[in-house]
Amino acid sequence: MIENHHKDYYNLVEVSIHKKKRVSPFNLNITCPKDAARFFSHMLAKKDREVLGVIGLDIKNKITYFEIAHIGTLSQNLIHPREIFKAAILTNSHAIIIAHNHPSGHVDPSLADRNATKQMTQAGELIGVTLIDHLIVTNDKYYSSKENKESYIGGGSNV
Repeated sequence: MIENHHKDYYNLVEVSIHKKKRVSPFNLNITCPKDAARFFSHMLAKKDREVLGVIGLDIKNKITYFEIAHIGTLSQNLIHPREIFKAAILTNSHAIIIAHNHPSGHVDPSLADRNATKQMTQAGELIGVTLIDHLIVTNDKYYSSKENKESYIGGGSNV
C-alpha cells in the first residue's frame, strides 16, 4: 500500500491586463462598418492565410484592444467563442467586431463564415458583449454582415 504523505496543493492563477498607453491606430472611434474595414484591412488583408482579428470597443466606440485571435490555413479559420471573447471580458469591452481576410480576394461569406457569425452573436448575448459586425476583408474590398443586414448581427448598435 502506498501512502500519500503530501497535502493537497491547489494552483492559484491571477490574470490581469495592464494598459500602458493608447497608441495610434487604436485611438480612434469606429462609427461605421467602413471604419472597421479600413482598420482590419490594414492589419489583415496582406496575410497569406486566413487570419481572424478582433477589436474591442468601449461604450463610446473607441477601440479598447486589437488581437489576432486565430491564424488558420489558406482557406479555413476555425474559431471558438472562448478565444474570441477572452480579451473582451478582460478589458471590460462593451462590444466587439471580428474580421478575417480571404487570401483568395473574394469577400463573399461562406456558409461556415455565416454559421460562425451566428455562433459568436449568440455567445456574446449570453455574456453581455455585443458582436457588432463580422467583416471579411481583402486589399481593396470588404463584406460587412451588418451592412448586408444579416438578421443575427448587431444587437441594435449604431456602428
